[in-house]
Amino acid sequence: LAQSGSIAASSISRYNANLAVIGAQGISNKSGLSEVNSEISDLNRLMVEHSDKTWVLADLSKAGAQSPYHAVDLEEVNTIVTTHDGVDLFEFEVEGACEILSAPLSSFTFPQSA
Repeated sequence: LAQSGSIAASSISRYNANLAVIGAQGISNKSGLSEVNSEISDLNRLMVEHSDKTWVLADLSKAGAQSPYHAVDLEEVNTIVTTHDGVDLFEFEVEGACEILSAPLSSFTFPQSA
């Protein structure tokens, strides 16, 4: 069962997560994480607010891209997980604001919570 809009926002607001794993249509030093849809932007922001850490999954096409709706600032992101060919672009774009990881999905494992 998928949720969206105010139903999803109401559900998210009841949680306290160790880790938020979100996506973004654009990731730039100028505008942070952005989305093409205002509801997705709002849900991403709410999930980040209710999480201890935030990871963003993004391929290299998202580096430097800006979409109309701001979701969160780069300072709120702990880690960007990308493909090997996206590491240099993201390191240049985020200028040290967060960690950049490259991991093939076949060997990637999430860290254990403390």
